[in-house]
Amino acid sequence: MLGTLLSRLGTLIGWTVRLAPAVAVGSLFFALDGGLRWLGLLGLPLLLVALRHRSPGCGPRGCNLAGDKVPGHWPAP
Repeated sequence: MLGTLLSRLGTLIGWTVRLAPAVAVGSLFFALDGGLRWLGLLGLPLLLVALRHRSPGCGPRGCNLAGDKVPGHWPAP
């Protein structure tokens, strides 16, 4: 029970850490005037990265941090 609670807390913290910068930078689009308004569009890539289920450093086949030693996965043998 405690492990499940800690796992959910970690997930909540992870989502918060990833989404907070995306929302903060994205809100610049609505808060600024003139040419600086377009800086808010930099929040879109941050939002896309935040909504991915994998780490942004992983390739299309995943990171393989479990150590299964599948060929072509990180870390290389």
